[in-house]
Amino acid sequence: MPAYRTHRSKDGFAATSPGLKVNDAPLFKLPFGQIFVRAVSSSSIGALQGALDAFVDYAQVRVSSNTFSRTAEDPDVQLVIAETKSAIDEMKTTLNRNFGVLMGKTRAGEPLDLDERLLFRFQSGQILERCSALISRMFYSCGALGIYRTGPICRTFADIHSGRTHIANNPAATGRNRGAYLPARLVHDRDGGRGDQQTRTRPLLRARYGALSRQKRTRRAAQRLLPHICVFISLATALPIS
Repeated sequence: MPAYRTHRSKDGFAATSPGLKVNDAPLFKLPFGQIFVRAVSSSSIGALQGALDAFVDYAQVRVSSNTFSRTAEDPDVQLVIAETKSAIDEMKTTLNRNFGVLMGKTRAGEPLDLDERLLFRFQSGQILERCSALISRMFYSCGALGIYRTGPICRTFADIHSGRTHIANNPAATGRNRGAYLPARLVHDRDGGRGDQQTRTRPLLRARYGALSRQKRTRRAAQRLLPHICVFISLATALPIS
């Protein structure tokens, strides 16, 4: 692959992509990571809204075949409807505010604060976890008929949970990344602000990626040992007990 056909991650992070010499509009100067993570998370907000609309229509007419009670009168159903509607509004508001901040600073030629970018990244990573939890509660409230493909939110339930498996939608990873940056800032404040931002965060990033490397080595070692363990277990179970 020729180098001129590649897009380096560090250029996307630092907004130094070669194409900016031609496409110099503020939109193209946004960090690639801020755009990409929203591309794989924001669709679930709309999916959750669609599921909520379908669930409300379903709850209005459903009557339990067991207790003969109306789903619309179930307090738990009423609560999940209210919480889902509130969460959708909150996630949309955060999405629009974050891009408003990014575009505002980019248009003004101001640098984008790393702490702020990590916060925005974490907020994007939380969306699928929140959507999965809310649609699961609606799914359970649909009763047994809800598990069929013709169920009101069955397809959306599967889609949102599938989206949650994307690495960019892992709130634990993005949360640790966000949280690990704060101690480095505190150390910087205590030492009087000596050193630039890259110098201050380099030891932190080195420790983080070093830990990831150790995890990968441990995982590979376990994968190499697994076939031998399986053979041993098979042989052990095949031997007669004396």
